[in-house]
Amino acid sequence: MADHAELFSENPGHDFTRERSLNFRTMVSLIMSIGGNSLTKELYDFAKNGGKEVTPSAFVQQRDKISDEAFAYLLYEFNSQCGDTALFAGRYRLLAVDGTVCTYSGYDTDDTYMPNTGNGVNQYHVNALYNLMNRTYADVIIQPNPQANEQKACWQMAEKTKSSEQVIIIGDRGYGGMNLIEHLNRIENVDYLFRIKDHLCQLVMRLKNVFLCKRRSKMDPRQRKANKAEIACMGF
Repeated sequence: MADHAELFSENPGHDFTRERSLNFRTMVSLIMSIGGNSLTKELYDFAKNGGKEVTPSAFVQQRDKISDEAFAYLLYEFNSQCGDTALFAGRYRLLAVDGTVCTYSGYDTDDTYMPNTGNGVNQYHVNALYNLMNRTYADVIIQPNPQANEQKACWQMAEKTKSSEQVIIIGDRGYGGMNLIEHLNRIENVDYLFRIKDHLCQLVMRLKNVFLCKRRSKMDPRQRKANKAEIACMGF
């Protein structure tokens, strides 16, 4: 990546063209190693461990030159080197999905501003897809918390999950929406296990059976007619 920094820069041909203390390679390594301390403390530890002394403002200026796609590419490349070969019962890829909120200092004009939490804070909602057998993160989608939609993020990540093995996505009750279930039913080799309310269980199973029938290459006309009636009864 460092050899082709222009592909991961906000202004290709301009950013990271001169050699600086915080070059592209150093910036990516430093960002990946940052913990939960203040930026000043993290930069102090960086200098103490052999790096050069830099100011927080210099770090922020260099950080803003890196595109968001750089870290997405790094995640996917890391996973490609991991092999991803461990399967549950020798045939299933188990992917757990969940979300969390990250709070940071920002401005009330940002799209991440939450005015209804005390004095107001800025928050991102992080949606992650975790491979339980290989202990790696398969994908991540970050949303401004005011526009957070965990179910949408789930099916977007599921659509990018390309596997010859059967995939099972596991989630808590926040993912038991009919819109998400319908999207997942349409993705090949993807099944799901969600906690849902009792009255939805029968409806979900009926909807699943309808789409299983639709996937068959040859369907009896009477079955197709019955499927349409089944969907109509569900209100779709």
